[in-house]
Amino acid sequence: MSPPYTNFTSMLNILYGLQQNQKISSAEGKASAGLRQAERAGERVADLEERVDKMALLNLALWSLLEEKLGLTEAELAQRVQEIDLLDGQLDGKVQGKPLDCNDCGRTLHQKHRRCLYCGFELKTSGFESVAR
Repeated sequence: MSPPYTNFTSMLNILYGLQQNQKISSAEGKASAGLRQAERAGERVADLEERVDKMALLNLALWSLLEEKLGLTEAELAQRVQEIDLLDGQLDGKVQGKPLDCNDCGRTLHQKHRRCLYCGFELKTSGFESVAR
């Protein structure tokens, strides 16, 4: 017959093993969640890069037309960029648009959406805005 503490030690080892398995399972779950989050971030970066590429192409096309058809200079372009940058009161190289109101119900539209969350009215956008948003 084995001493009584041997059974107790075996039970402690089993409980310790269960606790370790639980910790491992929890760590695996957290790692899996982190992987999903990283994948979503990668997809978001790819979407943003695509938007930037489209905007760059659109801007180059617009500039070439303005230069060719109207004879505008790069100095005039730089001046206008600075003027538009200062519309929000800060010369920071960013465009901070003011919130728009819905033309139908008058409520403030969410900056990332062009459809009113309250009445469903869809704000008309130009070709440039459809790429920029």
